[in-house]
Amino acid sequence: PRSLCLWNTTVYDGRVRTAAPTLAFRVTALVPFSMASSRTRRKVLKFLPVVYLVSNVAPGVNALGTICPNSCSGHGTCDSTRECTCFNGFTGADCSERECLTGAAWFAAPSDTDIAHTTAVECSNAGNCNRATGVCDCDSRFEGAACDRLRCPTGGTSSPCSGHGRCLTMAQIAEDRNDFSTFVETTYTGIWDADRVQGCACDYGWTGYDCSERECISGDDPMTGGQVDEIQDIECACGAGDCSGTFRLSFRGQLTSALAPEADDADLEAALEALSSIGDVTVSLANGAQGICEPSNTATVQFLTEHGDLPPIRVAYNGLTSGTPGSDYLNVTETQVGDKENLPCNGRGACSSSTGVCTCDSLFESSDGQGNAGYLGDCGYTPNNTVACPVDALDG
Repeated sequence: PRSLCLWNTTVYDGRVRTAAPTLAFRVTALVPFSMASSRTRRKVLKFLPVVYLVSNVAPGVNALGTICPNSCSGHGTCDSTRECTCFNGFTGADCSERECLTGAAWFAAPSDTDIAHTTAVECSNAGNCNRATGVCDCDSRFEGAACDRLRCPTGGTSSPCSGHGRCLTMAQIAEDRNDFSTFVETTYTGIWDADRVQGCACDYGWTGYDCSERECISGDDPMTGGQVDEIQDIECACGAGDCSGTFRLSFRGQLTSALAPEADDADLEAALEALSSIGDVTVSLANGAQGICEPSNTATVQFLTEHGDLPPIRVAYNGLTSGTPGSDYLNVTETQVGDKENLPCNGRGACSSSTGVCTCDSLFESSDGQGNAGYLGDCGYTPNNTVACPVDALDG
């Protein structure tokens, strides 16, 4: 139906004067066909082959019938200046290109003191946008749909952190504490890089920025003396009644099996020594005739193979209950700070980062952690009480 008719017109003296229609891009006015006089209609119909009759304006065609470049590819609207206004997700002069996701720019000039990375750009300025698919092709150091995360190192493998650690954002690492690769629990939020910069928190026994290196055993230098071991007390109380339930302890991220209130010194020692983060400890109960929580007691733990000022044994789970709610507690306190050295290979050998094995210097051998010959694979024992210092040949 000819509901709208386009042709060259001039409004004069309140009457519509019609000139001969020309090409569509020269059409300058739009009037309802029904408004024209019968004479005007005849003129229009005379030039019908070059007159556009429209009832709905299609994408890529403006209200005057003018076609934009490539009809805006079906992904935009055409304005009166023959320019495309693209739909969301499309760009380009003819809206034929896909847009990629945006993120805060990794690399951009600051707008003021301490103010930067506030502008959202495609692929976060760390990759190229594939205009055919709308997918970011990120630089090898970045990842994410908008290249908005710094990739964790892989150590030459296909896995983040060489498969020997956890890839965490700065916000996640701030809240993490395992006492061997992350040590302080805090909060890091609201900063532009909090959820964007990532790093490795290595598993126990691994080290390096990419967790690709093996750790060697560490221990006390056998050539020093007058030092003490770390001692910690585990205190348990169950109020006026006997406890029920269980509890679990942890050390350097390793978790013990469940322990009962009646656990004795041997049970506690076995549970702690079963952890890969503990070699040898001695445990003694203040009241050896009863369990750790019957109804209250203190277990003293002395570390024999872990040296230096150690992190605390932690109460990972406390499921103990008694007949007097609120009177139960399970605490750990450091009663003696260890001050022995905690050096790789005891400072008396070379550590192989590929195998985690110590090659001891001459006159040093494996110890038991207390300066005696032992099986640890460290360099903490010397058969001689003294080791001669090297003599300069010039001194005779």
